[in-house]
Amino acid sequence: MVRALEDDADAVRRGAVLSLIELLTVGDDELRHTVREQFQRADPPELVSQLVEIGTESARPAVWTDVAWLLGYVADPDDDAFEPVVETLLSGLDDEARVSDRAAESLVRLGADAVGSRLQIFVRDGSASETAIERAHAVLDELGVGENSEAVSNAVEYTYVREPADYTDTHADSR
Repeated sequence: MVRALEDDADAVRRGAVLSLIELLTVGDDELRHTVREQFQRADPPELVSQLVEIGTESARPAVWTDVAWLLGYVADPDDDAFEPVVETLLSGLDDEARVSDRAAESLVRLGADAVGSRLQIFVRDGSASETAIERAHAVLDELGVGENSEAVSNAVEYTYVREPADYTDTHADSR
């Protein structure tokens, strides 16, 4: 199946992706680790796009959960298919708990540089459910770009002092 990921025929590649995801839904941690490594090593055309399609089209939460999990490992912020990945994971924040947990984990794994600003837009947009927005806030906090972390960093006052008396003199009026 792993070799089929790089087959010339789109149908064969898609079948291999589906089969490997099915293995994830019934496999143990060792199998999940092995399948994840194989997806990371493979360089098939449109793999990420196929994962996004499979995840969003699937009626089975177990498949969607595994796709959300995999996207955090195989998506590349420099790839043209990255924006649909982020949108797919953001939509997963509003799904059942297991899916939303995996979507949140993947967003964190992708990192603040890759998804931080898009998450902030998602939160401010207001079109998502309250649950999805709460989960997005949690992801932002975990990434260190949430409103709470921003408020803390903005509240820090920096004062350059050569001697301890310089600080005391500077802040004497604020007492």
